[in-house]
Amino acid sequence: MKTISGYIAKKDHYGDGKKFTLRTVSGKVHFSAPANIPPMREGDMITVVTWGDTICAISNLSTGAEFCYNVLRPHGPYRSEKITWIAILGLNWGIGTLPLIGFLLAKSTNDILASLVIPWAIAWAAVASFLWRRAIVTNHNVKISDQVQKAVQDSCGDLKAWELPEFDEEEL
Repeated sequence: MKTISGYIAKKDHYGDGKKFTLRTVSGKVHFSAPANIPPMREGDMITVVTWGDTICAISNLSTGAEFCYNVLRPHGPYRSEKITWIAILGLNWGIGTLPLIGFLLAKSTNDILASLVIPWAIAWAAVASFLWRRAIVTNHNVKISDQVQKAVQDSCGDLKAWELPEFDEEEL
């Protein structure tokens, strides 16, 4: 995860565009967000948190506006929390075959208790793993969001990132 802090270099981005440019200590940096950007004006203090080439969050420290891009669709470090219809169909198909498994167990072993307990245990394990996977993914995404927020907070305290020369109209 990487944090880039600087001042907005182009004028009049009021949340209706996806591209913007920052003046940073190392020079101008151009960004293209996956969706609309927060309202920005020339000279606003901006912090961008990236994962590789993917923008995770844009914070306008001058106005307090922050856009996180994990909600739109998972990208970068985030994982999808969606339950797809294929997963539900597979779970239902697996649970639907359990009576057949119980019947075959009862017919082959003559043990009624085993023919009832084994399919029940398989069904419980399938449903539990389905739910646990979702909880694990949710916890992972919360951990990444916490890291993004920590990166934004750390950028506020990094005074070297904000020591830029005065804004020059000729830079545009």
